[in-house]
Amino acid sequence: MFTPDQFESYKNTFVNDSRRVREAVKYDRIDVAANVAFGTDKTFFISPQSDSKTELMTNMEDAGKLQPGFDLLVKKLCVHFNEDIALADLMNLRQNYYARLYITNTVWFQAPLWKFTAGGGVYGATTKSDQEVWNTGVPDVDNAVRFDTPLLIASGQAFKFQVTGTSFTTLSTGNGVQMTVTLDGVEYGLIS
Repeated sequence: MFTPDQFESYKNTFVNDSRRVREAVKYDRIDVAANVAFGTDKTFFISPQSDSKTELMTNMEDAGKLQPGFDLLVKKLCVHFNEDIALADLMNLRQNYYARLYITNTVWFQAPLWKFTAGGGVYGATTKSDQEVWNTGVPDVDNAVRFDTPLLIASGQAFKFQVTGTSFTTLSTGNGVQMTVTLDGVEYGLIS
């Protein structure tokens, strides 16, 4: 989206401006209970905080766009699953779904879901109590999807992360799926 020179120029325009610059994360979570169809499509960042979607689930204040006066340069994209997800549910998602990051109506990144890690490949462990723990990655930020040239989501621009695949029913004996997508980057916003 930017050349490195354009990115530096963009960043420098706000240094002496009435805007603040800070590291930021936009996140959104979708929950699917045990023994429920996951569905063919799940779309993230389109539902802001509400009575049914708390700050623990999303920090979106507006549906499908940033707050007015704020831009986000996305440097990293991660997908995290609940650690107690059933292995069969995780494998269904990783093997049968792909994802796209849209900014306006343009696909800026697309790949099979297994490419979008929380920080590495599938990680599993057994605890002392014989419980299994699974995740989509050892917490190593170097393994996340990184953009050498950050993607700009400008104030007012629509964006979403969409997951598409073959529907399956989550295990009745499992814990369902909590899937969180994060967009990490640099936020430029109005000083209040």
